[in-house]
Amino acid sequence: MTDKNLPGINVILNQKREWTPLSTSPPTNMTWGINFGGGVNSTALLLILHAKGLRPDWVLFADTGSERPETYENVERVEKWCQSVGFPFAVTRWIRKTGQFESVHENALRTEYLPSKAYGYSGCTYKWKIQPMVKWRSQHGMEESVVAIGYDAGEKRRVKKVVVSCASSEYDPSLRFLWYPLVAWGIDRVDCERMLAEKGWPVVKSSCFLCPHMRKPEWESLKLDHPKLFQIALDVEKGAKAAGHADTASIFKQAGGSCLCLADSCSGDEV
Repeated sequence: MTDKNLPGINVILNQKREWTPLSTSPPTNMTWGINFGGGVNSTALLLILHAKGLRPDWVLFADTGSERPETYENVERVEKWCQSVGFPFAVTRWIRKTGQFESVHENALRTEYLPSKAYGYSGCTYKWKIQPMVKWRSQHGMEESVVAIGYDAGEKRRVKKVVVSCASSEYDPSLRFLWYPLVAWGIDRVDCERMLAEKGWPVVKSSCFLCPHMRKPEWESLKLDHPKLFQIALDVEKGAKAAGHADTASIFKQAGGSCLCLADSCSGDEV
């Protein structure tokens, strides 16, 4: 495993300075844990941490209620594994003021809006993932914790800000509680997939089944493998259009048009 995807990163990591988000080990003076997304990178990260003898203070999975069945199967698999090796695992959920849990797709159906990413925002990520995990840490006395993120060494755009910030004399304070171990160790996506294969675990991508960022092959796969979930996505889009909340060029556009029927000749006027 090398740092071929991030030239110059060794210079940053070899500097004699205090812990940074690109350090090769977690901090020794703070609690730390993993934001487990249910996908390839965060699953591989857990395996590597255990192999290195590093035990997190928490492993959190934020359940959106709208993940693919394969993701939930992987979460169950990883939770059992965490219990077997002594990694504390917990599931968090966004709870409305009514005291009830509402999934991403249930919220979209109720409000007659598409998921926020269709409009260029990341509100769903904050509401269903970040907010519940922050609340859990606060409730358990670990609000000021270092959070390990599963970005890999091949995700240049996502880690560029971190690399630049850590190279400066004073890195961005907003990053001070984030840790990118896969980047620090030079581990890319291929490495992660190989680790899962060696473990005998499937490669599972984590994504809500109605995420506007999905590409056409993913929509086709959803329609074939999980037709009921695909129908829910259709209903969400239909409701948003009827309410006048779908006037955006980003409407599930990766599906091959402005609607989810997946027909190449579709004008986008019908669902």
